[in-house]
Amino acid sequence: MRVLLLVVCGLAASGCSRNRPPTQLSLVWKGESMPRPNPEVSAALRAAPVSLTVVDLRPNPAEVVFDERNARSIPSTVDVAQYTAGVVRSILEGGGARVDPTATTQISLQLEAWRVVEGGMFNGEARVRVQVLRGGALTLNDVYEGKSKRWGRTHSTDNMNEALTSALSGAMKRLLTDRQFATALGGSSEAGTAPQPPPVPVRSL
Repeated sequence: MRVLLLVVCGLAASGCSRNRPPTQLSLVWKGESMPRPNPEVSAALRAAPVSLTVVDLRPNPAEVVFDERNARSIPSTVDVAQYTAGVVRSILEGGGARVDPTATTQISLQLEAWRVVEGGMFNGEARVRVQVLRGGALTLNDVYEGKSKRWGRTHSTDNMNEALTSALSGAMKRLLTDRQFATALGGSSEAGTAPQPPPVPVRSL
């Protein structure tokens, strides 16, 4: 009986240790392919080189997960702005962009929100403000959001990264399918182009 009790206690302790929240999270793009641009955005990205900057404007730049059960934040093991810049650069280059820090067309991405709240579910949210400057003129200033909701094993780092990936991927998909983004980069867009009225006939006297 004593041996059985020790085995049960040992298994319980092992289960508890597996379910402990991580003290840090290593960010990994997980579970989704990189989003792709629509033809208009792709053509605009290929037309001319662009520069890219990413700034983290979140209230707590280290936090990527909030554990509601324990009311504690879980920080990333890496600089979130640098990680995001690498991901966004890969996405843009995958869509045909040539990223060059000296380019006159500048894409600035401001990370306003990006984290997972774990409390029964893994609820991911990403919100990025994207600004485009072309020839010194601001041609785009808009916010793009992505969300993710998923079930999974408590405190699973895989589920955390999947929710983070899905949320950021959703925000980037909205950017890469926005005709205004194509126009801001110097491409053409049918959006916002009103048909011209027919010319007024001139009567000779």
